[in-house]
Amino acid sequence: MVFSVGLIKKVIVAIKTLVIIVMAKYLYLLMAVIGLIDFINKILSMTNILSGFIGKAVNVTFVTLLIAGSMVWSTGGAKAQVAGSIINPGFEDQATGTDKKVAAGWLPYEQGYKRVKAAHTGAWGITLQSDRSNPGTAGAYQRIDLQQGEIKPVQITGYIKGDRIVNQAGGWFGASLYAEIYLQDGSVVYWNSVPNFGTFGWRWIGFNTGTLAAVNQPIDHIFLVPILGDARGQAWFDDIAVKEHEPGVGVVTIMFDDGELSTYEEALPAMEKQGWQGSTAVITEMVDEDGFMGWEQLQALQRKGWEVVSHGITHEDLTTLSVNKVKQELNNSKRQLERKGLVVNHFALPFGAYNAEIMALGTKSYKSVRAYEQGSNPVGILPWEVKVHGVTTATDSATIADWVNEAKNKGQWIVIVYHKIAEMGDDAYFTTPSDLEEMLQTISDSGIEVVTYNQGWEKFGAL
Repeated sequence: MVFSVGLIKKVIVAIKTLVIIVMAKYLYLLMAVIGLIDFINKILSMTNILSGFIGKAVNVTFVTLLIAGSMVWSTGGAKAQVAGSIINPGFEDQATGTDKKVAAGWLPYEQGYKRVKAAHTGAWGITLQSDRSNPGTAGAYQRIDLQQGEIKPVQITGYIKGDRIVNQAGGWFGASLYAEIYLQDGSVVYWNSVPNFGTFGWRWIGFNTGTLAAVNQPIDHIFLVPILGDARGQAWFDDIAVKEHEPGVGVVTIMFDDGELSTYEEALPAMEKQGWQGSTAVITEMVDEDGFMGWEQLQALQRKGWEVVSHGITHEDLTTLSVNKVKQELNNSKRQLERKGLVVNHFALPFGAYNAEIMALGTKSYKSVRAYEQGSNPVGILPWEVKVHGVTTATDSATIADWVNEAKNKGQWIVIVYHKIAEMGDDAYFTTPSDLEEMLQTISDSGIEVVTYNQGWEKFGAL
C-alpha cells in the first residue's frame, strides 16, 4: 500500500493534536490530585474581582486547554447550552467524576463552594462559607452566552439564605449575585444585586440589566457568580435564573408623593384636563392634618380611578429603625389605608432609603417597594428596583420631554414623581401649578400612554 507524504503529515498532526488534548485533560486531573488546581482557579477568578480576568483568561492557549478539560469534567457530558440558558440552575445535578459537593456546570470561584442538601426547591443547593479568621471571597461561576442582536433587558435572579453574614470594612458584595456583563464591543459592566447580611431565611434577590445605564449596547455574554464577598459567615444559593425580555411599549406614570392637599386641589384638576389618572403615596399619620388630604379626599381620588400607595406611617427613614418598627411601618400603614376602603398594592420608601432586609420584608406585603433612585424601568423590573424621575425646581418641560422620549425609544416604563404643587415651597421639591400644566401638556403631545403605578407594574413588573 502506498501512502502520500501529505497524508502521512496529516496523520501525524492529528495524532499530535489528540495527544495534546489527552495530556491536557490528565494533566488537569493530576494537578487536582496534588492540589495545584486550586491555584489555577484562583488565577482564573483573581483576587481583584473587578479585573474581569475570567473572561480574558480563556484567550491563553494553555489555560484554555485546562478549562476545556475542567468543563468536560464538571458538566458530565451535558447537552449543549442553549444561548441565554443556565446549566443546572438548581444545582440538582452532580458533576461527573467528582464527589457530590461539585455541581455540574458550576466552577469554583476564589474559595469555592460546596453542593449541599439545603435547597429552596428540590433537594440540592450550594453553600458558600468564608474563613472567619481570614475573610475573603467564595463563590461559583458560569458563563451564559446571549449574543444579542439588539439591546434587551436581562433579568438575573436567585434565592438566598444566610447565617451571621457580617461585612468587612470596605466590602460591598456581602451575599449577592455578581455579574460581569460583556458587551458586543468587548467592554465590561460590573454589577451585583443588593448585598445581604445577617441571618435570614430564603429570599428572592437579583437585578435587571435594563436598569443599568452602562449597558448601552447588546450583551454578548455574562459571567454570573453567586458570591459571598469580603464578608464573614455562610450563605446558601438555589434556583438561579437568567431571563431575557423583549422591550415593551413605553408608558408613563405620574405620581405625587406625601399625600399633600395640593395633590387634590391642584394636581387632580390638571390631570383631569388631560383625561388621566395618577397615583399618590400617602403618609397615614398625616391624613387629615393641616396641608394634607383627608380620608374623604383619598376615597374620592380612588373613585376617580386614582391609585393610593403607602408611604409609611411616620415617614421615618426605615434604615434607622429596628426590624419590628420597620414591620409596623410597612404592615400597619397598609392596614390603616385598607380599613378606609382603599386598595393598596405598593409601598414608596420614605427618603428612598432601604437595605436588603427592608426590601425582603416589604415584598412580603406589597407587589413592589419603590425607592427614589433615578432612572427608567425595563420589562422584567424586579419588585425592589423600580426607578423614578424625581421632579424638582430645576426640572423643566424639556427635561420631561427627554424622559418621555427615552421611554418611547427604549420601550420602558417611567415613573415621574412630584411633591407639593404650589407657587412656593420650603425646599426644591415643589412645582408651580402652571409648570405642572405645561409639563403634562408636553407628555400629552408625545402621545405616550399614561397609566397608574399599578398599571405600569402589571405591564413591566416581574410577576
